[in-house]
Amino acid sequence: MRRRAIAVLILGGLAVVPVESAAAGLRVRDRLSVTRPDGTRVAFRPDFRVWCGPWAPDVATPSIHVTVGARLTPRWEMLAVVADVRRRPLVRLPNSFVFDHPKGALFFATDRRNELNSDTDESNGTIRFGRVSCGRRLLISFRFSGRIGSELSDGEPVSVRGSFSASAS
Repeated sequence: MRRRAIAVLILGGLAVVPVESAAAGLRVRDRLSVTRPDGTRVAFRPDFRVWCGPWAPDVATPSIHVTVGARLTPRWEMLAVVADVRRRPLVRLPNSFVFDHPKGALFFATDRRNELNSDTDESNGTIRFGRVSCGRRLLISFRFSGRIGSELSDGEPVSVRGSFSASAS
């Protein structure tokens, strides 16, 4: 019954249920909604990964990473420079930077037919971070209100609204 209820919520485009991740000890509350211009919501599988590490393999900047969804399915990713979002928790979009000198945060999403990124000119709005920690207890929380633009020439921007939090015990 529980699986069917979660499947109905996911197929209906709602990922508003607090979910225990398959990752040991990770508690996730995903209330983020990604909506296309026609009003349909992008449905993401409740596969959560949250970790701390370098921004990228060739960029050592300490960052926190969140991935929701799976590689070949609709997914979204949030990368945030820990020191930046602690010092200035409000990131205004678009937030552009040189790839090897990241600042603030970056939000990326794909729904198989569109690829979207918070650093495009069509992006606007804010990401407000709550607590972020990569110490003994991994923690991230943020609220997103705005839209992200497409990386594709024929793609349309999507609206992103809601909140996300994850913590490891």
